[in-house]
Amino acid sequence: MKTTLGITLGFWVAASQFAQAQNVDVTNGYGPHLTVVDLRPSTTSFDYLASVRADGAFVFKLTVEHNKVVKFVDTVTVADPAGAYDYVKDIDMSAWGLKPGDVIRFRATARLVANPLVVDEDVLIGLVQGWCPNVEDKRSEFDPDEGIEPRRREKQSP
Repeated sequence: MKTTLGITLGFWVAASQFAQAQNVDVTNGYGPHLTVVDLRPSTTSFDYLASVRADGAFVFKLTVEHNKVVKFVDTVTVADPAGAYDYVKDIDMSAWGLKPGDVIRFRATARLVANPLVVDEDVLIGLVQGWCPNVEDKRSEFDPDEGIEPRRREKQSP
């Protein structure tokens, strides 16, 4: 009985240490998750920055969408991350034809190789500025709370 208890206890300690040791964290270089950056219609490229901390080898994937259409995907496997891994990518947008009100979504994910269930995601939103009747409505699309009414500008009295 003593041996069985010792083996069982040893298994649970080892399993909990294994679970605690698995972590991955990805952050963009512009602010917290769902940060909105302003872009101009004349933008031809964007330097995307991210930092990843992981307890072991991981796969980093950046997907960039222009108005919900995937325009760019990059995947990098990092076998031996020592400290933080800094990802920098110059995204060529010269052929995208950006217009005021367009939305660019940068979605970064990092997934541990040893345990694909351990994953983290960060989203950065680029909003193309300029005159557009629904620019405020587009900003509300990326509010983390579901069901929020689109923000509307208050009419000012004369």
